[in-house]
Amino acid sequence: MSETRNLGDVVGFDVGGTKVAAGLVTPNGQITSRQRFATAADDPERLVEQLAGAVDAFRSSGESGRRVVAVGVAIPGQIDWRRGVCIRAANLQLHDFPLGERLAKATDLPVAVENDTNAAALAEWRHGAGVGHHDFFFVTIGTGIGGGAILDDRLVHGSNGNAGEIGHTVVQRDGPLCGCGSRGCVEALASGGALTREALRIAREFPSSLLGRLAVERGSVNATDLFRAADLGDDVASPILEDRIRFLAVSMNNLFELFDPTVLAIGGGMSRVGEPLFHRLKHFLREQRPSSPDVTGRITAARLGEDAGILGAAASVRNGGAFL
Repeated sequence: MSETRNLGDVVGFDVGGTKVAAGLVTPNGQITSRQRFATAADDPERLVEQLAGAVDAFRSSGESGRRVVAVGVAIPGQIDWRRGVCIRAANLQLHDFPLGERLAKATDLPVAVENDTNAAALAEWRHGAGVGHHDFFFVTIGTGIGGGAILDDRLVHGSNGNAGEIGHTVVQRDGPLCGCGSRGCVEALASGGALTREALRIAREFPSSLLGRLAVERGSVNATDLFRAADLGDDVASPILEDRIRFLAVSMNNLFELFDPTVLAIGGGMSRVGEPLFHRLKHFLREQRPSSPDVTGRITAARLGEDAGILGAAASVRNGGAFL
């Protein structure tokens, strides 16, 4: 099977709550054709039909001499990757749903199903920021915070597929309530969603602040505005942002202590903030490690952007994912 899947193309699906991005991916990680369509989020069987239809379309439009040999699906939530079962998926009605089995029957192809963050970690390791590294960690910072670990050239899943989920590690005892039910998770403190909530709170409670004025002008503010206000010297936004990034630095320090990656790549929507995020994070990470080696040179931005999901889905196939 390994030789077969390396001789042809893999269809990679990045399935989200509102849209599916799909691509035909060559063995060397080139996306040669793309599709995009709205997700049938409330109907699992209809979702299978959508994915199977997209595979058929790729097959019929394939280049002469090339063939589709497998399908990979990257999807948010808890995934039993060995069986291709979606235990639960964020914003999708997939509860203990055998997506891999259903799609394999519909396409007559082997199918691998992987958690989207793990898939992105694989993609960055194979084709992006982690190329050439045996020990690599990927962190995505968006509405939430997720993570995936590559150790000794292998994706680490853990017993329930949740290894590397740094977002739900606790960094502040009795901190704010997280969506997972715990308090003080780094996701509840320093994700894009958490920083947006702080920006909105500041705008509401301090209407004369820069964020307050922006909210009046535009009707809302977000996490990027919080960084912008802090960089412009807003005396309300700056200490709050620094406090939150300190918590993010604590979690990053924990990653280095636990996994010792040679590269830690940060992706997701928040990574597009760029230097205002990375400069603060590295500063507070050094603060966390006054007597330990400086690891800030190992932190970098992820490189694949929105293609990480498609490439990661395909990489999960070539990585030896479950075949059904």
